[in-house]
Amino acid sequence: MKFRQFFGTVKTVLISLIAAASVAIIGVDIALLVGKEYITATPAVAIVSMVAAVLITVFALLMVLNSFYKFREKDLYSCLAFFVDKIRYEDIIGIKQNSETNDIYLIIRAFKPSQPPMAFRMNLKKGREEEFLKLLKEKNPSLAVETFEPKKKKNK
Repeated sequence: MKFRQFFGTVKTVLISLIAAASVAIIGVDIALLVGKEYITATPAVAIVSMVAAVLITVFALLMVLNSFYKFREKDLYSCLAFFVDKIRYEDIIGIKQNSETNDIYLIIRAFKPSQPPMAFRMNLKKGREEEFLKLLKEKNPSLAVETFEPKKKKNK
């Protein structure tokens, strides 16, 4: 089963605005290059700008459209745009859940025994946490969820 990563409405809108602005830059660069008279003295600048804008557009769209978690046979597959992490179920040594926000943190065994365990926050849409935990427990029944209360921030 797949769970789309959810970054929050504000972050998703900002990433989408970055993609839209990059598309606008591509349009301007194309207009600079195909105009009857060069508006720019050096077309190389427009070409480099266009290539950079294409890369930014592709990455921003991948962030919004291709970020997910997938439960597979032996591991939890996490994809953020085109960055992939595979977490074996037996490497998950704990699950912590924020009592106020229901955010889930997976505690993962470190790659080297001398290093401390790592924590990964799962970017899930509100309301999908219990379904995610149920599937995770099916894959590794020895896991237990530990609920914690976040520390209160002191007002200065």
